[in-house]
Amino acid sequence: MSGVFLVEDHNEVLKIWREEGINGLDLVHLDAHIDFGFYLAKPPERLIKEAKSVKDFKRRLEYALNFLHYEKDFNKQINIGNYVYPAMDEGIVNNFYWVIPGKAEEFEKSPKAIKRILRQIATGVYNRNGRIYARCLEKKLIVCTLDNLPVITKGGLLDIDVDFLTIDSVLAAD
Repeated sequence: MSGVFLVEDHNEVLKIWREEGINGLDLVHLDAHIDFGFYLAKPPERLIKEAKSVKDFKRRLEYALNFLHYEKDFNKQINIGNYVYPAMDEGIVNNFYWVIPGKAEEFEKSPKAIKRILRQIATGVYNRNGRIYARCLEKKLIVCTLDNLPVITKGGLLDIDVDFLTIDSVLAAD
């Protein structure tokens, strides 16, 4: 990767990561918001593969009608609130560290809200040593504060949203 990129809307980095051929790097995401919403319109063949039951397939198929709306260009669905999901899905991002604003004291007030967010997108959500862990797309998703961020020894991606610097708690992010 050739360096530092400053973008106004951080979903623009997904295009840069793709162009740079980034693959398998951890993402440290300093933000008051997770930016991990996922888009529901997917190609029908992928829906079949992901469905857990006939009922689940029918539910997903309703969303697939959006497939026609996007004319097979799923990039039209990407925005500042969901660009991390495709980055993980495509293998650009391996493990995802969501670093929330505030110190350990703020973190101790917010696990219930964080777990509620994670349970919508991940499995195996648990709290240990001042961090919340989960699994999504076969990868680790770790939520912590900056003072409790694990040491990352290999290269990675760093994404800093201005709201991380202006909002003192993930509970105040809404």
